[in-house]
Parts: sequence; structure tokens; C-alpha cells
Amino acid sequence: MNKLSSLAVKGFTLLTADYHSSVVRRTLLFLVLIVPAFLANFLVYYFGTRLLPADQFGVFYVANTVSNVIFSAALIFNVFFSRLLVRVRQDSTELAAMQALRRLERAVVPIGGCVAVSAAIILVLIGGHLGISSRWIVILVVLDAYVAYIADLGRTLLQSLNRTVSLGLYTLVMMVARFALCMVGILTFHTVAGAFTGIVLSELLVYLTFRFWLSRQLARGGAARVGPQPPLPSIMAILPVVIGYGLMTVMTNLDVLLSYFALKEADLGIYSASSVFPKAILVVMTPVSQMLFPMMFRGDAEPRDFVATAAKICVTVLFAAVGAAAVVWLLSGFLCGGRLGLQLCSVTPLSTLLVAVIPLALLRVAVLFQLARGRDALLLSLALPIVVYGYIALRMPLGVDTLASSFALFSYAGLTFFAILSAARELMVRGHRTVPSTSLRDH
Repeated sequence: MNKLSSLAVKGFTLLTADYHSSVVRRTLLFLVLIVPAFLANFLVYYFGTRLLPADQFGVFYVANTVSNVIFSAALIFNVFFSRLLVRVRQDSTELAAMQALRRLERAVVPIGGCVAVSAAIILVLIGGHLGISSRWIVILVVLDAYVAYIADLGRTLLQSLNRTVSLGLYTLVMMVARFALCMVGILTFHTVAGAFTGIVLSELLVYLTFRFWLSRQLARGGAARVGPQPPLPSIMAILPVVIGYGLMTVMTNLDVLLSYFALKEADLGIYSASSVFPKAILVVMTPVSQMLFPMMFRGDAEPRDFVATAAKICVTVLFAAVGAAAVVWLLSGFLCGGRLGLQLCSVTPLSTLLVAVIPLALLRVAVLFQLARGRDALLLSLALPIVVYGYIALRMPLGVDTLASSFALFSYAGLTFFAILSAARELMVRGHRTVPSTSLRDH
């Protein structure tokens, strides 16, 4: 018994020793908390297929995808704002970081509100030409993205304060509330608009609760002295990164966006349901990217170390993507259709889209590597494969299976295109570094 107690104490000491500087343990703890959050997010689609008609679920899924694309830039803002808050916390106190968040909030809320109103007006005006029947859904999608941006400020602060448990719980509560109120909206109104109304309310309620907690923390701090704070990041400095990362997200979800225009209503529901699991794998890979992203900055010291780090990260992501895709494929008979599976899901397009998960996961890593090395403009090149594939796809007679297979080919071609550009950029940089030393030796 004493030996067991001693082993338990040693194990606990090993787990908690130098915990705040540990990447792996903190990430594992974060994953334990957010995996149920992703499950709650999946249940939104699972019950959506059962509670909404096929054509309505297709619209609901596409609307969610559009909202996710609009929201994708939040990761970039999260990185910029986290750096600011961490610097404030290190130079001063946690209280100063909380006060800095208020400054960010005063900038994000009005600016984001103006952008959201402008986007809603534009989409409503051109909605008829795009075949969008419900203007209210357009407004709700934009509102969902806007409130989600504001709510992400809570994640930014908790992340910068190194409060892993609080960050995980914040995400979990957000997703559970999203699922619960979305289901209430569907059951009450039986419409896509009702579902999105519940989603917007859930995000708003969770963030208001967070703001109440923040106000109490600031009140407890009282009139504590806070030193000078650095200026907020320039919008012009963030803009290329936001556009580039947004293009990567568009590329990841381009098939769903095209399906709205290329497929019939019944086929749209089948394709949307079949793509839930492949897209879910990419979503779950996001916390892995959050863990690995800081390691990407270590490559600047030695080229050999950078290559080793890049290889380890790529292999890790590759194995994770292949493993997740294989598990879903092996269980596809249970997960797709049937009494307990996802309604409207078809195994054939699901299997094809699982193949596309692998290059898309690696593309995300390649994009993050370029962001870590400050090559933001290179991300803008993703617009070329997006435009080319979109043009070709919309001119083809597409069905559910042909859209899935063409998107899989596009995914591998897009990864190859970006990898070649990234390698060429790396060789150019190294070439410029070696030219001065060579010319000096010649002279």
C-alpha cells in the first residue's frame, strides 16, 4: 500500500512539475476538455439531419460553413491579440492584461459591428442573384460570425493568462450551449432561421457571463497601478494574414460552398451530411495546430533544426489525419445512415472526402509554417487554385460523387501547388543569404 502511495505521489509530482512551461501536458489537458465540446458540435449536425427536412438541412449546413469561413480569421486575431496581452502580463500584471482586453473590446465591437452591417447589407442586396431565398438567414449568419468574434476575446484572454482549464471549460460551455439552444430553435420554429437564432443567443449568453466574471476580477483588483501599455496592432499589418488564412479556410470548405450552387436540393442534403465527418476531422485538428504552432518559430536558429522540426510536425499531423480518416472509414457502416448513423449520409462520397482530409490537414500545417516565418503574402497565392477549381467545377455537370472526387483531386493539387511555392520561396531566401558571403570571398 505504501509503495502504491509512493508511486502515486511520484506520478503526480511528475505530472505537475514545471506544468506551466509544459506544452504536451497542457495540450493533453486541453484536449480532454474540448473533445466533448467537439462532440456537442457534431450533435448539432446529427440531430439537424433528423429534425430538419433534407433541403432545409442542406441550407443549414451551407449556412454554417459560410459562418465558419467568415469566422476563420479569428485565429489570426487571436494570435495577434494574445501576443499583446502576454506582453502586458509579463511587463505588468494579470490585472493589466484584463484591462487591456477592455481596450481590445472597445475596438473590436464597433469596428466589427460596422463590418457586419456592411456585409449583411451587401449579401441581402445580391442575395437574389445568388439564389439565396431567405434574407433573414443571411442576416443571422453574419450576426453569428460577429458575435463569435466578440466571444473569442474570452478565449484570447484565458489563453494569454495560461489558464488552460478555464480555456477548455469556456470552449466546452460555449459548444454545449450552442447545441442546446440550436435544438430549442429547431424544435420551436422548425426552420434554419430558428436554429441560427438559438446559436447566436448561446454565444451572446456565454460571453456576457464571461464579461461578468471579468468585471468582478477587475473590481477585486481595485485601483491597482497599471504601467503604460503598448499600442494595439495595426489593421494593415493584420490584413494580409487575415485574407491569407481566410483563403486557406475557403479552400478547405470549397466543395460545400460549390455544392449549394451545383447540386439539386436533395443531393445537397446528401453531400452535406456525407461531408460532416471529414470536416469534423479537420476541425478537431485545430487544437493540434495550436500546440504545434509555437514550435514552428524555433526553425529560425539553424536550418537543420528547422528541417527536423518541420519533418516531425508534418509526420505527426500526417499520422493523425490518416488515423482519424481510417477510423471513420472503418466505422462508416455504423456512422453513415441506418437507424443510429447520420441521416442522409452516403458511404461512397464519405470515403472519397476522407481521402481529401490528408492533404488539407497538411496544407494547414504548411500555411502555419509560412505565418510563423513571417511570409504572410505567400498565403495570397491560394486564391489561384481556388479560382481555377471554382471555374472548372461550376462548368461541369456535377453530382454528389463527381463533386467529391473532383474536390479530392483539387485538395492534392492545391497542397502540391503551395508546397512548391513554399520550397521556391525558401530557396530564394537561402540564395540571398549566401550571395554576400560568396562575393566577399571572391573579392
